[in-house]
Parts: sequence; structure tokens; C-alpha cells
Amino acid sequence: MISSSQGRVRWNSVVVASAAAMVLATFSARAQVAPPQDATHSKPAAEAVLSEPIGFDRAHLATGLDEDRDQRETAFGGGDIPMEQQLGPGNWFVVEVTNTTGQAAADLHITFTGSGGILFVPPGFVMAPGCPNPVVPSNGQLTNTVIIDWNAACVPPGGRVIFLVNTLFGPLGFAGGFWTDINGANIGNIGAGFITVRAVPLGGGPLIPPTKPWIAIKRQIAYIGIPVYGPWAKPPGQCWQRWCCFDTNQLCCFDRWLFCRFPDRFSRFFELIGPGLGNCFVIRGWRLFFKNTEGPVWFLQITTIPPPPWEPQQPPGGPPPQKPLFAAQHPETVQRQLEIWDSDDQGASSNGSADVSSCFFDINAALTIPTTNPLLPPIIGFPNIAMAMAPRYNEARQAMIPIEIVALHLQSTNPLPIWDNLVINIQAMKNDLGQMAAGLGTGLPVDPTPYFDFANRANSMGSAMAGATGSLRYQTVREYLASIAEGMNTSGMAILTGLPTPVEQDKYLWGQVGRFHPMSHFVGAAAGPHMRVKLDLMLNSWGPQTGVVEVIARDADSPRSHALLHATQPINEYGDVILDGFDLEGTKTIAAWSKGPTNLATTVVAPYMDGGTFVPESIQQNGDADGNNCVDMNDANYVMSTMGQGGEFAPMVPSSDVNRDGVVSFADLAIVQSAIGKCGDPEPWACLADFNNDDQVDGNDLGTLLGEWGPCPGCQADLNEDGVVDGDDLGSLLGVWGPCPDFV
Repeated sequence: MISSSQGRVRWNSVVVASAAAMVLATFSARAQVAPPQDATHSKPAAEAVLSEPIGFDRAHLATGLDEDRDQRETAFGGGDIPMEQQLGPGNWFVVEVTNTTGQAAADLHITFTGSGGILFVPPGFVMAPGCPNPVVPSNGQLTNTVIIDWNAACVPPGGRVIFLVNTLFGPLGFAGGFWTDINGANIGNIGAGFITVRAVPLGGGPLIPPTKPWIAIKRQIAYIGIPVYGPWAKPPGQCWQRWCCFDTNQLCCFDRWLFCRFPDRFSRFFELIGPGLGNCFVIRGWRLFFKNTEGPVWFLQITTIPPPPWEPQQPPGGPPPQKPLFAAQHPETVQRQLEIWDSDDQGASSNGSADVSSCFFDINAALTIPTTNPLLPPIIGFPNIAMAMAPRYNEARQAMIPIEIVALHLQSTNPLPIWDNLVINIQAMKNDLGQMAAGLGTGLPVDPTPYFDFANRANSMGSAMAGATGSLRYQTVREYLASIAEGMNTSGMAILTGLPTPVEQDKYLWGQVGRFHPMSHFVGAAAGPHMRVKLDLMLNSWGPQTGVVEVIARDADSPRSHALLHATQPINEYGDVILDGFDLEGTKTIAAWSKGPTNLATTVVAPYMDGGTFVPESIQQNGDADGNNCVDMNDANYVMSTMGQGGEFAPMVPSSDVNRDGVVSFADLAIVQSAIGKCGDPEPWACLADFNNDDQVDGNDLGTLLGEWGPCPGCQADLNEDGVVDGDDLGSLLGVWGPCPDFV
């Protein structure tokens, strides 16, 4: 583990109520193939957004990094490099185009400027979800026009196509283009607002260098929304449960595309990044993919008390953690997904693929219990809960099929002991999930065998991957798979009792909804490039296993730069937060800021290391009951005025329950009184208003802002990054007037 040597290491966070551990599986599928709702119109406001980069900084509804931050020219994450910097032979460009014809298209014709008549598009690097590998008849021809032919009308109205194109010249510009149907008839032109052309630093001429011929194109997907929570309900003798909802237009899907190349299939499957291994480039940064406009989406949350030895003071079935009854104030990252296409022939063709990350993200999504009916009451009775879980376990079983296919292929083409282990364990775990689904479907699981077997397989798989890769990253994966195994064993032991009372039923459900469900996300996150931070939240409840924490990370050596990552990340019961390494790679030292509703915001500084674990030296100060980043008499008065609220049958518990034990008590008052007079760190973007870097925000900076007033995308005075310098930015500047605080 990495231990801080900083004199004042500071990190503070608090569990924010999570909208759901993951998003509706069918809603996830919609993101893969469904067009934006208004994509067939003539340039609606929503579609106008799609043609411009969407940042995940401070614009909220976001997590990740902006297009301008993708410009870091690292061997890992270099992104959209300005075209004027890409002149010379062997230039690569990424093209993204939307079908706005209102018809399904079979062919794409695009004419470029700046190509010198030499263009090359590897067919395997044409990403059109739902389409087969195309042919590119323009390759090898002296032409300024790229022609992509799928021989099938597979690009739906509103569908997007992303492809890489190489030229010896450049920069490329868009001159015109059109779509055709299966018969070759022109069905509509490409509007200038529905295509982007950007340079990417791949290098290497018309083919990828043979030293790293194993290619992967990855699409990261993040579902972001602002949830509305219903009240917790506790039927007599049952678990706590509630529905949470993302209303119309309150759940958005963002995606980002990466291009990766590896020296062999082994490093590609395990996504091993570094010297002598693989490298990845962001070829298109985070952008809004679509927004849910079809009505509310609801998810069921079931919350249990961990059994011994993790049981807190309250008995099983006790009060829920503090959760607000009203809408969350900040967007939450609901679910992560990863789609992968592999190429073994330097881009001549590609095939859908899978790895550990994509598999466990999909399992995490599959286990959600969804509904579109906002009037449904909680599911009453253990048998009904079990039967609601059954189809989700069949979905989880299906989610393991893609990685099974990949593992079988690797076993046959590249014999290694690790592939034998994965094939055996994946197939057994898939069968175990099917048996669990059958047992749950009866309303009362009676056979513990699949649970015990799944636990053994998870431990075996984790140990094998950690040993084969020798990486810190897969040491963490092993820990999380062992945690899932612990939950499976707990459920199996509960089944052996016959599940006669709510106590045993609660232990069974904890093993599934309290461990398997949330920890599947953490396996997926840890299997990719990441940095792990362990937090001590000063809480007395089990709330972290269903929580999220807001994190803003930046380059500690450039504290006034835009954030590398601004995300509401899930936090598990161990206090672990996983920061996406695709956002952080290339940065030597990370400065991360965190603020939760009842904690004082702090900043922690840590060296970046893929798979590394950073443990702050101190706990996070609790007691900010009113959430204003200072602890004062207002917080103490709030606790006193709500004293005694909460308890087993309370529909909500106020934020004055700072220790999250479910009841506002004198213990909460003691926490507040011990911290009176303390304030947290200011928001880390405060001194972005110091435009001339003189360590203060003053009249000189105000003059700069006024000089950029009006529409000004990318301007430094556009503090909220909405493309316009206006009163909002002026208010932000005036709000931080004076000397800049020390963030690092």
C-alpha cells in the first residue's frame, strides 16, 4: 500500500445516498442501439449538444474528463490533439457521424479536404453497433472520398458511426457526404453539425506498428442522473426496502472511446498497461449519448444488516442508514458499462469481445430489480423478493457468456494455465447462477450447493488472475472476488438453516444484495486501470455498501488546471473508492478533493500508481449537519431540534444523524460539538478564476472575464464550461475574490 508522507494529508468524504447500484438492464441495451429521441429532426437543441464536447467537470451530469483534458499527450491517454499539431505523414483522425436521414442506412460516403487523395480506413476500426464488419472499397484508390459499405441497412435513424482514417497528409476537414440505402440510393446528406473530425496521436502510417498488433477499441459508458428517493418501508419482520426513481430527462448516458494496442493476447485480455505492455489513447472524450425521455425509470433497493462479524449495534432488521426523502442534490453515477471490439489482424476486421471488467459490470447491471410502475409498493415477503430476484440471476448468467467465448478462444489459440482456469471457473460460475435462479424462482432457495461452489470458483479465479498477471490491480480484484465469496458462503449457510425466520432470511439477502450485487461493480472497476483510495468515514452504520462519494481529482503539480476527474463514485463497505485510471494516467501526483453532506471537505495528495492503494493518515471530520462545509452552532442547534428522530419505523432520518446509526442522538451532538469552529477545504476549482496566476483573484482577473464576455467555448473565463462567459461565471469569480487558498 501507498502511505502518505505529506505533512497535512487531508481527505474527507461521506456516503451520499446511492440511487441504485446499477441501471436497468433493458435501459442499458437501449443505449447501444436506440437513437436520440429527436435525432431525425433538423437540428434540435438536444442534438446540437451532441455535436460539441460535453465535459464531466462542474457541468454536473458527468464523470470523467473533458475533451480539452483528453489532449494530454501521454502514451496512455492522449486524446483530441489539435489538427495543426498533427501535420506530417502517418496522421490518424477519428470521425464520428450521426445518421439524421430518418431511414436505416447501408453505406456511408464522406469527402474530405486535406487528404491529398490518400485515405485509408481499417474496416475493423469502423464502430457501428449492430452492424457487421464493413468493406471499404475506397481503400487503395486515389480519392478524397471514404466509402464504407455494410451490405445491410444496419445504421438506424439517429445511429452513430465512429471510424479511424489515416492519411499521409492532413489536417482533414469535412467537405460533404451522404448516406445510401441497401440499393445504393442516396437517402440524405450529412449535415455539418452532425459530423466531427479530430486528430488522434496514434502514428505509424497506414497500419499499426507490428510491435503491438493486438488491437482493442473500447467504449466506456456511464449512466448519470439525479435520483428521487421514495421513503424506506419495513414490512413487519422484513428487510428495509424502497423504490428510487430517475424521472424523465433525469437519466443520461455518456460514452467515451479508447483505442488500445498490445503486444499479445494475454496483455490485451487483462488490459495490462505500461512499458513493454499495452497502451491506450482516448480517441473521443466523454459526450452525451442520449437522454431518457420516455418516462420515469424505477429501481428497487433492498437493504439488510450485515451478519456477524460485521453486524453493528442494532439487530438485524434495524433502522436504515440516513437517506434523504427528497431528490439528491448532485448527480450520481448509476452504472458503468464497457463494450469491447478486438482485432487480431491490425484492423482488417474486428469482433465483439469481453474481459473481466465488462463481464462484472454487466453482472452488476443484470442483478437490478427494475420496474416502470412508480405506484408499486415494496415487495412484501421473502418469497416474493426471491421470485423478483430469480430473472435477474438468469440475466447475470447470460452476462457471463461473452467472457466464456473469449476464454475458450484464448484457450485454443494461446495455451496457458490461466486460460484453463478461467474456462473451468467461468463455466461453473455461469451454471451456478442458473441453479440459483431456479431456486429463487420457487420463492425459497433450498440448495446451498451453487452458492458454496460459486464462492470456491470466485476465490480460485481471483488467485489465478493475480498470480498470472503479477499486477497490483488483480490483487485488488482477488480481494473483491473473495468478498463476493464471503457473501455467497453466508447465503449458503443461511439456506442450510431452512430460512425459517427473518434473521436467517436477512443473512441470505445480505450475502446477495449486500455483497454479490455491489461488489460485482468493484470487481469490474478494479480490473481496469485504477487507483484505490480507502476512506474512514466516521460512521456507525452499514451505509457505505450502498453509497457514493463525490470526488474531484486533479494534477497536484498544476492545481489550477481543469479537473482530471469529477465523479460520484460508489463506495463499498470497506470504504474503498476506485478512481478510473484512464482519467489519471500520465499524472505523477494526484490531488483529490471530497465533500459529503455531513463531512468537512478535504484534499488528499497521493502518487498515481496503476492498481495502487492509498490510505489517508487521518479519518474524515464529521459533524457538518447542514452541509455548508463548516461546523458551527447552527449544526448543534439542528441536532438538538431533531433529537430522537429516526428509528425502526421512520420514513426518513435527517442529516443531523451524522454518525448514521439511524437515530439522532446525543452521540451525534457530541460529534458536532467536538468539531465546532472547523471548516473544510474550499472547492478545488476556486482559483481557476486566477487567470494571470498571481495567487489572487482581483481586478485583473475581472478584466479578463469581461474581455471574454459572451459566447466563448473553451475560454478560460468560462468557469462553468457551458460555452458562454456570462453572469454565472462572474458570480463564481466574485465568490472567490481575494487570495487563493492552498489546495495542495
